[in-house]
Amino acid sequence: MFFLAGQTPLFLSSIHGRAAATRYLLDHGSNPAIDKTVLPLHGAAVKGHCEIVELFLSKGVDVDLYSIAGTPLLTAAISGQHSTMKILLEHHDDFNTTPIEVAANHGRRDIVEMLFPLTSPISTLSDWSIDGIISHVETFGLKPRVFVPLSAHL
Repeated sequence: MFFLAGQTPLFLSSIHGRAAATRYLLDHGSNPAIDKTVLPLHGAAVKGHCEIVELFLSKGVDVDLYSIAGTPLLTAAISGQHSTMKILLEHHDDFNTTPIEVAANHGRRDIVEMLFPLTSPISTLSDWSIDGIISHVETFGLKPRVFVPLSAHL
């Protein structure tokens, strides 16, 4: 077994769904944003560990933390974690990347359909429909975004 840089005990407990271990580590001072590339909230979001996502948010972890994978909402959308997405949306994830576009970019029509009624129309899209979003992203890709480094959130 090998470990990649940034795989702290907190990250490993969160990505493997170990809620009790994650709670223990947080209660004893583990920093959920100590590494700038691999973040425990993202690990829990990508795997759909709702209890752990809620735990991080209840401890004040920023729902909009940006890592090399984007925001937790983006990682959940890419992996099709519907329940996790709902939790993150309830906590007002509003980073400047539109999850519906990311879902379309990854060919996840099911996620586009779920997000469509919850998403405000995007001014750069002339055809505001599920098919219009998918077609636009397939043709033009994702629109450029402003990168906000993690340090700006700490």
